[in-house]
Amino acid sequence: MALAAKARLLEAGDDGVSVFSHLTDVLASILDAGATPETALKSFEATSLAVKNAQFKPSDGVPKAPVRLPEPPKSTAWHQANSTLLKAGEEEEEGGHVPNVMEEMKFFEGAGVGFSAEESLRLYASLCKLTTAKGLESARLFGKVLGSGADYYVAEVKYAAAPEPEEGAPEPPPDAEEAGAGANAFSYLVSTDPTSGAWDALPNVTPAQIVAAGGIRKMVTGDLAADVRCFPPFPGKEREYLRAMIARVVHDTTLVPAGKYAGEEEDPNSVSLVEEYAPPKPYELLEPAAWATQHMGLLRIGRTTNLPAEEGGDDDEAKPKGPPPEEPRNKLAPLAAAEWGLQLDSGMGGGAAVALARSLKWPGAVAAVVPKEDKCANLYVGYGLPLLAAPFAPAAPPPMSDDADELKEQADTPLADENVAHKAALEEELKNAPEEEEAPAAE
Repeated sequence: MALAAKARLLEAGDDGVSVFSHLTDVLASILDAGATPETALKSFEATSLAVKNAQFKPSDGVPKAPVRLPEPPKSTAWHQANSTLLKAGEEEEEGGHVPNVMEEMKFFEGAGVGFSAEESLRLYASLCKLTTAKGLESARLFGKVLGSGADYYVAEVKYAAAPEPEEGAPEPPPDAEEAGAGANAFSYLVSTDPTSGAWDALPNVTPAQIVAAGGIRKMVTGDLAADVRCFPPFPGKEREYLRAMIARVVHDTTLVPAGKYAGEEEDPNSVSLVEEYAPPKPYELLEPAAWATQHMGLLRIGRTTNLPAEEGGDDDEAKPKGPPPEEPRNKLAPLAAAEWGLQLDSGMGGGAAVALARSLKWPGAVAAVVPKEDKCANLYVGYGLPLLAAPFAPAAPPPMSDDADELKEQADTPLADENVAHKAALEEELKNAPEEEEAPAAE
């Protein structure tokens, strides 16, 4: 055991010095100095340090400076992007209207939903730059859709001039609602990192996509080009699935104070601001009747309105009759009391109480009204999936047919035709075969 311990102490390090040799030099220095037992113990550390310094051999010359500076770490690049985003653009033109995101986040603090002050500032700056870059009339922060790989920040926008369709873009189906109406009343842009300033436009939604999204429960991944692996198959990529998610949330959870807008007699879905509107008292907003939906509701067919009736013909009576069309849910409809939780938050101070409506059907959807300032805001932070009263059961595959298709005997090929085909195959094989080398003659 003692020999093994001494062998370990004799092992030299990278500098060629071992613990045994170092202790030997230290003890030799103490003996040479003629130290007494008391002074030897006190000077042991200083003597050890002096021996170490004596063994140090500086390398020849000074190392050269690197020709290329190393790449900055990601944190530095992120701070540079933030500095560029928050820098006041004196040369940029003013964009469209953007609500004050920092102020709105104060409204939602009582509901426990929202973003930090720093993130709110970045989102507001990114939306302001977005309105200038895209030529938007307005841009509102819809919220954030949470995903498994990355989250999507969503902006609800309105273009000052309708953008030109992309080349090669498919034509919308005949039952789709046109841009600026119904489920496509607004356009939506998403970004996984608003600091970078990169926002991707989502396409207009179709009724088939809305209906399909209601029959599946699947989280987004953060990749707009990803496949939506589910059954029944979804008609599109994650880009279309996310747009269908947003349409379902928007038309169920966007609220305004009742009485602030009024529908016109000719068209109840065309609303206008009431000039004589007086904000309600805060306690009055604890009743569902004090709130109203801003958009029309989505029907089971994936539209806000029924399809126009086709003109009559001779064979109308022969067509099978389906269920009667669903009654459209117009704008400014009253709330369903069972789907909302109402509360009052007086934490802002100065008598500015905030009335909050929290959706029980869509967790993460909240609406806020500040009667004293006559302001209203909506926000959604969630997975884009509704709350279910029972466990989700995926749709079953279609039933298999009991009776197999009638088998038909295949006619035999005549022998002459088989020979012709076989001969042609052999000729082609001989034609493509490599030439054989002649063997050398035997001596």
